[in-house]
Amino acid sequence: MNSIIYIDKEPNNLYSFHAYFRRKIEYDYFMCITEEDAFSLLIAENIKILICDQPVPELTGMEFLQELTRHSKPPILISISGHHDLSKLEEAMNKGEISCYLNKPLDYEALHVIMQKLLSKVDM
Repeated sequence: MNSIIYIDKEPNNLYSFHAYFRRKIEYDYFMCITEEDAFSLLIAENIKILICDQPVPELTGMEFLQELTRHSKPPILISISGHHDLSKLEEAMNKGEISCYLNKPLDYEALHVIMQKLLSKVDM
């Protein structure tokens, strides 16, 4: 089973994520509002994908993603943003700090396809 964490400070986005992914039996997923909760889950669970809103509440999203890359086995990182300036996300992707980024509002079907592709690369 592939475990996912989705971090977003907006509860409506978490509800939408849940509404889409609850029918996808190939995933166990966790939803968090804070990066502190996500760090706890990373320690306790074998997380394959982390989807992170920019910014997260306590750190900027980029600071949080940089902290994750220090994790002994960091998950696949997908960043999402409602901001139009994506230069920092493009830079993070070029450095290999994130696997991809998506704009809000999220297209959950597209996110699902991306997740499947990224997981298939890891499972090879």
